[in-house]
Parts: sequence; C-alpha cells; structure tokens
Amino acid sequence: MLDKALRALILISAGVTAICRYVAFRKSDVLAPENVKLLNTAAIAGTVVLVICGVIYAVMLKMQEKKNKQNSGDTGTDEFGADTGTDEIADGEKDP
Repeated sequence: MLDKALRALILISAGVTAICRYVAFRKSDVLAPENVKLLNTAAIAGTVVLVICGVIYAVMLKMQEKKNKQNSGDTGTDEFGADTGTDEIADGEKDP
C-alpha cells in the first residue's frame, strides 16, 4: 500500500515539477517576475519531494528484497524443492 502511494507521489511531483519549469521558461516574458519566481520555487519543492520519495522507495525495495532473501534462505530449498542448504559432499567428490 505504501509503495503504491510513494509511486503515485513520485509521478505527481515529477509532473508538477516539469509543468512548473515549462511554464516558467516559456511564459517568463508575459508573467510577472513574482509569478516566475513562484513557479521556480514550486518546481524546486517538487524536485525535493521527488528525491525524498525516490530514496524512501529505494530503501523500501532493498528491505523487501533482503526480507525475501532471508525467507527463502531459511527453508534450505530452491523453488523446485531441492535441498540447497547442506554442506555435504556431493556424490563423486572427494573430501579435501
């Protein structure tokens, strides 16, 4: 649930940033300087939100991958049910 909210926030902030920067650049000759400054400030705020949400999302993905790896490693079997957690010598190998 949180990951979907973060992805939505990332998309929204990216859109707001792009639109604010585009309008500030294209319409700077007809807009008042205060309005251009306001649009640039909104674009910077959108960029900050975008970066923060991106970092949080990346950390969440890393934690989820680590959790999945630990959960699959505890069983000692792969996806086909073969034992992967033993340190026994395979048939035909010699003990060093």
